[in-house]
Amino acid sequence: MNYFKISIEFMQGMLPSPIVGFVQEKPLHLLIVGGFLGVLILAFIVIFFLPALWRGFQLSSLNKKLKALSSASPDTLEKLDAIFGKTKKNLRHLWRQYKESLHIQYDVADSAPSIHATAPAELYFGSFPKRVGKGVL
Repeated sequence: MNYFKISIEFMQGMLPSPIVGFVQEKPLHLLIVGGFLGVLILAFIVIFFLPALWRGFQLSSLNKKLKALSSASPDTLEKLDAIFGKTKKNLRHLWRQYKESLHIQYDVADSAPSIHATAPAELYFGSFPKRVGKGVL
């Protein structure tokens, strides 16, 4: 406890007096646990929360761009390539895999093109990326 008082006296010159008074009033174990919890909360915000906000912003922006492409035309796949080309690497890779299952069909009656997939999009985009152990599926 003597060491704690010496370190508080040393900090008095560096910290404002309300902080020094607050630290002097609290028990040491409370300060240690509180500091540890503060570090954990800060790590959670930096490692998980901020990247999740950024990813949510990116996905909502991507969703708006995809909704703007409401009609199928022969150049739709090129437009989709341009949109997904600006996304993160793992989403771009999923798009390339899904694109291989797409093909354009022309209706003989009205010659309107339509894009059909041989595999559902959920197969590729449903749960990206799944982590199992150390590998990524």
